[in-house]
Amino acid sequence: MRVGGPWVRCYGNFRLSGEPLHDVTRLAMMCGPSNGMRRLSMEAVTGVVGQGRSEVSAPLSLHRGSCYRVFAVADRGIGDLDVVIRSSRGVAIATDAGEDAWPIVQPDRPFCALDDDEATLEFSARKGTGRFAAEVWALESGSAR
Repeated sequence: MRVGGPWVRCYGNFRLSGEPLHDVTRLAMMCGPSNGMRRLSMEAVTGVVGQGRSEVSAPLSLHRGSCYRVFAVADRGIGDLDVVIRSSRGVAIATDAGEDAWPIVQPDRPFCALDDDEATLEFSARKGTGRFAAEVWALESGSAR
């Protein structure tokens, strides 16, 4: 799978509007279809996170050979939204690398599942408090670019 290129170029002109649900859909539409991905669920993961508060979690079924991207966007009250994907054993298998309000897990490429697993998405804020929305997109096995 190629790293960088279209995986990074797709979000170069993205700007926040302050509405997490609208923004995450727009970000995902900029980067998902152009890279051969499809939305995994019709409903976004939403919640409220804050510095010093417990993380918000959601289940994520991973399938061997499939690759994934998690797009998340926070409102203006959050300075750094963090996303971690944990395996069923509690091991972090993918994270976002930046300190921003709209993280993409592994922004230069999707992460791929080595085995079927019932993973967990964890969302937390290092700076600030507010709402967030996230979408998970998948690239089916055999179609990795």
